[in-house]
Amino acid sequence: ATYSKEDFFPTNKMVSESNRTHNDQSPSSSLILLGFDIAASCRSQSKFLCQVIGPQYNSNLAFLEQAVVDYGRFLQLKNQSNDPATILVPTLPIDLMWHTHNLADDNSRSHAAYKRDCLTILGQPFHHEDSLSHGKLQAYFEETARLWKSKYGIYYVGGNRGEPLAEYYHHDWIRNKNRKNTNGPE
Repeated sequence: ATYSKEDFFPTNKMVSESNRTHNDQSPSSSLILLGFDIAASCRSQSKFLCQVIGPQYNSNLAFLEQAVVDYGRFLQLKNQSNDPATILVPTLPIDLMWHTHNLADDNSRSHAAYKRDCLTILGQPFHHEDSLSHGKLQAYFEETARLWKSKYGIYYVGGNRGEPLAEYYHHDWIRNKNRKNTNGPE
């Protein structure tokens, strides 16, 4: 496959041209699709992507194998909850596995396969909830950690869910980050 050589992050010129081309839609109407707030979801996903760009997420086999094991445990924990409305909050490694399972597409898997897997494993759909407030997220995470410790006898840890650095949202962040990394340890 041949990929375009354009920048991953849009330049100001690209954004201006796009705005001129699509000026017939108001910003508010173009960010909602069938009741789904695309902009809010993008903000949430951009934070998640920043949190999982560390080298352990793509090159540390032991780390990834443990994440798969923990994702299986996470599904078992959901399966054993007596209340279908129980909200479990994943650690970052588990969340990456969950996203991967939910979005897998290798010509034999799809979101429909994820739904089938959930029905087979859990007997019910398992929705990935990204719209919880920080307070609710923290409370549900603490409850998940309590259930995890009770079931598996180990602590539930795995990742900081803090805000990305402000420069992460700047269009040339990756170029500046790569320059820093090529100059040796910081």
